[in-house]
Amino acid sequence: MLGAACLAGCAATPRGDPHLLDFLDGAGVTRAAAIARLGPAYATYENGRVVAYLIDSGPLGPYVAPRRGDWRGVDRDLILVFDANDMLAQHRLIPIRDASRTH
Repeated sequence: MLGAACLAGCAATPRGDPHLLDFLDGAGVTRAAAIARLGPAYATYENGRVVAYLIDSGPLGPYVAPRRGDWRGVDRDLILVFDANDMLAQHRLIPIRDASRTH
């Protein structure tokens, strides 16, 4: 019964943080800081130099979404590029066109 109450509480908790990605615009963002804030990436490229996160929108703002096997419902793809010193060199938030929303 306690487990069911915990699950119900989690399901009712609004998701999102309006300031989730604000730290990316600051100076001196390290790979460790990005992972601490966003968790593990869903994909990595170029020997870990480029990492990607799925970003969804919740009632309280964006949140990192788990990989679900398809892109349905995912709003954006966050791409982080780190330099040789593991410092954030670039970041892009790319809108994803959801096939279920086509006209």
